[in-house]
Amino acid sequence: RPNIALAQEAGLETARGICTGLDHRSSDPSIFALGDCAEVNGQWAPYINPITQALPALVNNLLGQSTDADLKATPVLVKTPILPLSVLPAMETGEWRVEEHDGELAAGFYNEQDKLIGFALLGRQLQHHRTEWLEKLNSCPSTV
Repeated sequence: RPNIALAQEAGLETARGICTGLDHRSSDPSIFALGDCAEVNGQWAPYINPITQALPALVNNLLGQSTDADLKATPVLVKTPILPLSVLPAMETGEWRVEEHDGELAAGFYNEQDKLIGFALLGRQLQHHRTEWLEKLNSCPSTV
């Protein structure tokens, strides 16, 4: 969980992180947030890929050109040679559905509306299916 104490003391709107829109602007129009401390359109946006995706929009906004970030769901990759792992954490309530494929595991996390909102792929061969899982996730506009 991000440390949002300073943001709260500054009077910024917070939930899990500092609340922003897709422009990464906080409730104070002169303060922007991204990375582990940001909650973009209600979705926590930690790790490197969301930051990289947000940077072009953030630069434009700082230059006075109103721009929304084009955020896509991106998994965390754990590059262990023996057993690679891709995880896209889910931040809602729901359930994991796990399938075994030739000794490897694929798990999808589904919310209460039965939408896929996260996944984990454990095993070398399943990493080749990461794009398929991402396409399912990115077809849902609420996923960051």
